[in-house]
Formats: sequence, structure tokens, C-alpha cells
Amino acid sequence: MAKYGYARALQNGQSLNKQIQIFAQFGVPKENIFVDEQPGMRNAYGQLLQLLKKGDLLVIKNLNCLGDGYGSIATEWMRVSETLSADICVADMPALDTRLGSNGEVISSVVIQILNFCDERAKKQSALQAKGIQSAKQRGVKFGRPPKSTAMSL
Repeated sequence: MAKYGYARALQNGQSLNKQIQIFAQFGVPKENIFVDEQPGMRNAYGQLLQLLKKGDLLVIKNLNCLGDGYGSIATEWMRVSETLSADICVADMPALDTRLGSNGEVISSVVIQILNFCDERAKKQSALQAKGIQSAKQRGVKFGRPPKSTAMSL
């Protein structure tokens, strides 16, 4: 069983030192730490997925390392834990550790279901908002800040 760590920048200039330091607490060797330093880039993550095997452990600091939204986080969790049969440990959320046996599986399953629910809800809310905006525009409602007055009063 190999141990791997994955750190990911979510914004430009973000220091990944805290994420990387956590991996030592889980016994992840330095050569097994994968880092994507540019937001939106997932090259190191792709390389890591090619190495993960059944029984390996992936350590991440938080769920945001797996994706940018609820749906992508749930998809990546299932890819690692089910498709690749590797374990996942989220350092910031100790209950999210598939190594906890059946308890870990139950908790992980519930979390994935909640993430999927939140993803669906966000999509529905966005669609309703877009429909409302379109309806308001058709009624002549003006959006945005009112124009600045340039007339000077004395």
C-alpha cells in the first residue's frame, strides 16, 4: 500500500505549504506528493490517478482539492474510492476517511449523496434565476447600477 498526497492551488499566488506539511503527519513520502500550483490546472492530479492502485491511500487537506463544485467533488471521490479502489483521507474532516471500515464507507456514502443533492439544487436554483431574469427583462426591468449624473448643481 502506497501513500500519496495531493495539493492544489485554488487561486493565484496561494501558498501550498500548509497542505504539503499535513502529508508528513500521514506518512506520505515526499516523492509521492503531487502538486498543482496553478488554479485550474490538474496535470499533477492526472499523473497521480495513473499511479493509484487498490489499497493505496490518497491524502488531501480538504474536499476542494478534488474539484471546483459539488458534482465534480462527488465524481472524483467515486473515481478514487470506487473505480480505483483506493482509500481517501480528508485531513480537515477526519470523519471522511474510507479506512474507517464500514463506518467510513457509510459516512463517505452519505457525504457523496449530500454533495450530489447540493449540486442538483444549485443547478435548479441557477436555472430558476436565469428564467426570472429573462422574464424581468421582457417586462422592461433594467438591471445594474443607475447611470451617474453628470449635471453639477450649485
